[in-house]
Amino acid sequence: MSPTAATDRAFPAARTGPGAGTRPTAGPYRPVASAGADPTDRADRAPVGTARALTGGAVALVLLAWEEPEEIFAGLRGARFTAAHLSQVRRRGWARGADAMVPGEVAYAVPVRIGAGRVVAALSVSGEPDRMDPVAFRRFGAPVFDAANRLGDLLQQSHPAPVRD
Repeated sequence: MSPTAATDRAFPAARTGPGAGTRPTAGPYRPVASAGADPTDRADRAPVGTARALTGGAVALVLLAWEEPEEIFAGLRGARFTAAHLSQVRRRGWARGADAMVPGEVAYAVPVRIGAGRVVAALSVSGEPDRMDPVAFRRFGAPVFDAANRLGDLLQQSHPAPVRD
């Protein structure tokens, strides 16, 4: 099953309203595997298949926070965040920041895990700052975490071969 198909099954964007998508890990870049279905979605949202550097934003924080130390060290070069930010993300289990794909928007990202907890992607929701304040995340955070867990389960099922943990 492709990440896009798994995302469509695990996370219908209509449950939260903001735009949603997954960003699987791919070295120093993150390809967009799914885009939001919000009818008020902005036309400048990053299209599926776009690859962006992991230098800033909530998704970059989540994808780097659980990497091996060597990857973290390499990822911090040129990044707009620090090792302390990554430590905070690991403690909280999620990240909030500017949406690196759509200027002016705010994003929340949570890890998508498989196997014994290896992070293979980030599920993010993003939107205009007035729709994405911390109070809003308390309202839609649980469905986002649930969707990330379901997505991880679906990805694990679609790749039954042993994975590196």
